[in-house]
Amino acid sequence: MQLNEGGKYRLINVEGGTLLDLSKTDDISIVGWENNEGDNQKWILGKNATGQWTFRNVERPTIFLGITTFPGVANSATLQDGTRLAGVPEPIGWDVWPDDDDPVYFRISRPGGFMPDLNVDLANGKPKNGTPIVLWTKKPNTGKKVKKNQLWIFQSGKCFTPTYGGLFSRLTMESVI
Repeated sequence: MQLNEGGKYRLINVEGGTLLDLSKTDDISIVGWENNEGDNQKWILGKNATGQWTFRNVERPTIFLGITTFPGVANSATLQDGTRLAGVPEPIGWDVWPDDDDPVYFRISRPGGFMPDLNVDLANGKPKNGTPIVLWTKKPNTGKKVKKNQLWIFQSGKCFTPTYGGLFSRLTMESVI
């Protein structure tokens, strides 16, 4: 799948199945949350001057995906395992690339020049609503106890939705974004 600048996406965590969600409670917290069909779970991709991706929230278009320590330019010394993501007023760049072991999924890190091994991570892969989204050292996607909490599906466009009724069923094309 190719990502498109200006495209709207839902970001679904592969491990937990929850979406990257801008909390409606405070418009700051970035958490995993089950699909609620809300625009707070939709993100518009952009590019900055250096070619990195930016994520602007659809419901709150003045809020971008950022880091809690970000009041300007993030300093690599402040980024570490467990640094929480947050909604911020200025766009910052993110590196996005297909996973080496499973290229249908994407990894997101901040940013290539600072700490490229810190990936966007659903904390412990927990599917519970409100689970924090954090930065964490890149984990391999292979081995016996593989967890895919650093892998993301970028969902956009339309998809087929099954409808069941009586003796008949049908597929309906619906916009997911």
